[in-house]
Amino acid sequence: MKKTFAIISIILAVCLVLGGCTGIDRISSGAYTEGERTVTDEIYKIDIDWAQGGVMIRSGKQAEGITVRESDTDGNKLATRIIGSVLYIKNALPGKEAGEKTLIVIVPSNYNYREIEIRTDSANAALRNLKVSRADIETVSGNISVIGCDIDDEAELESETGVVTAVGNIADYDIKTKSGEINITPGTIPEDLDAETEDGIIVANLPADIPSGSFKAKTDGNVTDKLTNKEKGEKYVFKSKTGNIFILEKIEKK
Repeated sequence: MKKTFAIISIILAVCLVLGGCTGIDRISSGAYTEGERTVTDEIYKIDIDWAQGGVMIRSGKQAEGITVRESDTDGNKLATRIIGSVLYIKNALPGKEAGEKTLIVIVPSNYNYREIEIRTDSANAALRNLKVSRADIETVSGNISVIGCDIDDEAELESETGVVTAVGNIADYDIKTKSGEINITPGTIPEDLDAETEDGIIVANLPADIPSGSFKAKTDGNVTDKLTNKEKGEKYVFKSKTGNIFILEKIEKK
């Protein structure tokens, strides 16, 4: 056993001197770095923990990499690390007290990310004009807004008390709240749509050609259905225990 340990120690020492061991590289790349940065690595997923304040991820036409910064640079600084092709972002180094600031992430406009995942307590979370396969956002009391995004898989958006707003081309909507309001405005007919709240209201402004016979609306409140296309199609589900449900027809601008 002692001989084996000695051999491993020698190998690690050689790796540290020569810098040629990928294992050591992976370990060091997992450490968090404090402060603003621009990432030019190939990133497939952005994973964010940001308890308070706000989170904004938007595309930038001139962006050549992913820029990560805060709205206010005083005091506590954000922390980032890259493991494989995943960029992790926190609002402070592990073990340090986090402030209440807005995180701003600017990404190249022509890049299609596989996943964006955000977890907050009271921070609002916003995505603007992004191309992403999947978005997963969970917050306790913050608002969630996904505007002008192309999401070709699922948008899973969940807030206990905040307002959830989704406007854009999303293939699969999965939205849940307890008492928050849900606002949905699809740019195209979705493949799947599930909106559920306990006490909040649901407002869906839908394309005129979407079949109104596709919907299942369940609530002890009132249901308003203004769609004119009575054809049947895929099933979309709206549920609220006590809140009103408004299914409206989107008026296209000429």
